[in-house]
Amino acid sequence: MDSDPSNQYYLYLVEKLDDSPETQSLEDILGSSLGTVGSRMARAGCMLRGRNRLFLAATLASTVLRFHGSWLKPEWRSRDILFPKKMGNGKSVIEQPYLSGHQIAPFGATVPTTSTSTSALIRNEVLFPLGLALVELSLCQTISALRIPADDDPVEANANLKTAVRVLDDVYLESGGHYGDIVAKCLFWTETRKSNIGDEFQQLVFQNIVSPPFDDLKVFEGRSRVF
Repeated sequence: MDSDPSNQYYLYLVEKLDDSPETQSLEDILGSSLGTVGSRMARAGCMLRGRNRLFLAATLASTVLRFHGSWLKPEWRSRDILFPKKMGNGKSVIEQPYLSGHQIAPFGATVPTTSTSTSALIRNEVLFPLGLALVELSLCQTISALRIPADDDPVEANANLKTAVRVLDDVYLESGGHYGDIVAKCLFWTETRKSNIGDEFQQLVFQNIVSPPFDDLKVFEGRSRVF
């Protein structure tokens, strides 16, 4: 897998932002969409157009595969994905996403973790946050903005899952079958319940979650032929 150039797409890690330019989160960008929640008008008002959304989906999937279990915190969300507000080199801010403020332990040390309520409904805790982010990217709206009263649940993860499942058909309509299948696998992972970093899990995630969005991105950019 390391020889695959697609694996080179992942988020930068920045520990401090004291001297860095202003940033905006993916949640901020999604929240700036115009129009009715979940509508095509909202997606039209979002700066994340087709290619950008595919690029970020592929980048996030690759990042989860490469860094889960180390510096990628278990319950990351779109608010943790940051972009510079301005770029001075002519590049789009979308091209340089990164995660900030995650505590990293020195080699051999243990990072204290905070535990939140888990849910038996979450099939795989590594892939679930990715599934939520992919739903948000597809519909250009945050999960909280997409939520309706029927989705409410005392456990936040359950509420998020209910919202994601309810709008999954919209994801298929907006982003196509390949993308929708990736989201469904993240939400309803059946290959293995245990979220480990073993070779089998890595290979399954690469085949089912990471590789497909890169294939779609290549097709979108005209680097692959469609038959």
